[in-house]
Amino acid sequence: MLPITSTLDVLIVGAGPVGLMLAGQLQRRNIHYRLIEGRGQRQPRSKAGALSPRTLEIFDHLGVLDEVIDLGLFFRAVNTVVAGQTKARVETCSQGGYAALSLSQFDCEEILEADLRRRGGRIERATRLTSLRNTFHFAEAHLEGPAGVEKLICRWVVGCDGSASLARKSLELDGDVDSPVQNFLLGELELDGLQPHGEVWNLISSSDDTPVAELTPKAGGHYHLSLAVPDEVDPSDLDPLELVRQVAGPLLPPGAVLQHLRDPLLCCIRPGLLPSYRHGRVLLAGDAACLQSPLGGRCMSEGLQDAFNLGWKLATVARGEALEGLLATYQEERRNFLDHYRGGPLALGMVPPGDSGAQPGDRMDRVGGLERPYVRRQARLIDLFRMGQFHLVGYGGDWSALADLAERVGHHFGSELRAWAVLPANSQGAEVPEQLSRLYDRQGCAQATWGPGPGAILVRPDGHVGWRGRPQADEDLSRFLSLVSLNY
Repeated sequence: MLPITSTLDVLIVGAGPVGLMLAGQLQRRNIHYRLIEGRGQRQPRSKAGALSPRTLEIFDHLGVLDEVIDLGLFFRAVNTVVAGQTKARVETCSQGGYAALSLSQFDCEEILEADLRRRGGRIERATRLTSLRNTFHFAEAHLEGPAGVEKLICRWVVGCDGSASLARKSLELDGDVDSPVQNFLLGELELDGLQPHGEVWNLISSSDDTPVAELTPKAGGHYHLSLAVPDEVDPSDLDPLELVRQVAGPLLPPGAVLQHLRDPLLCCIRPGLLPSYRHGRVLLAGDAACLQSPLGGRCMSEGLQDAFNLGWKLATVARGEALEGLLATYQEERRNFLDHYRGGPLALGMVPPGDSGAQPGDRMDRVGGLERPYVRRQARLIDLFRMGQFHLVGYGGDWSALADLAERVGHHFGSELRAWAVLPANSQGAEVPEQLSRLYDRQGCAQATWGPGPGAILVRPDGHVGWRGRPQADEDLSRFLSLVSLNY
């Protein structure tokens, strides 16, 4: 029997984008975790495509959006090509201040790993999970790495190790997905004559509306290729570029010529959704929980959103500040159409009569043009939300009531709550209790967004509105606090 070498709160299996995002969230909240990765080094092959506006908002929340933009490429439109003829072209648009962007998985991992290291975290490379077992109170994980073989006792294990997840397979969950295996060829494709660059091209055969291939533009002039291999084709019989020529070549617009395929990767995926994202002490995120076709480029983006949603909830439970029932909301919210949910299980209250702006469950409004005292520089609310705390934002006056509310809510969250009073530009002499941090609405953006008030908005650590109402405690606030705080 192996000796127990250590115990810890959370073991994260897989240091791809999803595992790195989750590790970063736990690192910010001082949770005892380990992040393991079977690969000895980051791989240059890319299995990713586009980042959605919501995912870019998350990177903005983390303070690394500029790095993402520098390495990525915004695409202008999505083209639908049927048997070589362009049938539709839809221009992309900004959603909530962001547009879709293509970014390689390699670059995404590099950005997230650098951010993790800046905060004191690290990856244990060449360390793989060999077995995993659930018990009632903990998970037992066996690892094999440079230091040898070890056994860990973990309060939680999170499988972030992709479509071939060892965490999922160790629990024998693959049989829960009832769909046929599909072959896909991925790679970086160089071609001439496909204009304009900077746009996505979906290739469809004339006999079927299902996309056969997707070409997503990348910085540098080439494309990320996702190709569905037909069932009647044995991919092992053909050179990868020849396979692309035979399957996708006839579907390209006239004048487009395939030149070269770099880093081809053949993967076998059984697309499907597991019935549950949690199995005892083990949670799954990204492709480990929701196996998706690479066509559509959503896999990385949605996995990052999984980890961002799970991170603060897992940290809160690990610190003993909330009951384990909080973790159930991870699956509920992610399955409620992922980044478009409203009024989920952690959203209560209502927009006060006469006011406007984000409903409970929505992402917090993108209010800008704010200034802090003694800092003559404009800021956005999202710039002030980067420490991963709960935030209580008040507007429209009644500051004493807001301070009383902040004291009550702060009793449940302690240092995890920051309270803000958003004041009109002409209210320099207003009497605001010391426990409220002032923000001046110099351009009237907040008042135009929320209305006259007075009102209060309790913002979750992931930037979503958890509760909204008047700056007094009410039944909905009490219900919300009972969900997220064991101190209630």
